[in-house]
Amino acid sequence: VNMTGAVATIDSKSLASRPISNISQGLQGLAPGVTVTNAGGQPGQDTGKLLIRGLGSFNASSPMVLIDGVEGAMDVVDPNDIESISVL
Repeated sequence: VNMTGAVATIDSKSLASRPISNISQGLQGLAPGVTVTNAGGQPGQDTGKLLIRGLGSFNASSPMVLIDGVEGAMDVVDPNDIESISVL
């Protein structure tokens, strides 16, 4: 109900205007504090690594992703099926 801190919301119009093949590529540059890195470049291995506000402690730097209230990987979701993305 009450939330303190920074929240960024990305709507479907922002994602639809970009030529992306997965969600992690689409988040680059749309939300403050979100960094997407891609060290590969191999076909099929183009999912980016997300960092939110830098590295986390104890090497736990990957964010938790909830899809309709269930934890999962966001790159398995079709970008056209997303209404909005919130970064807390």
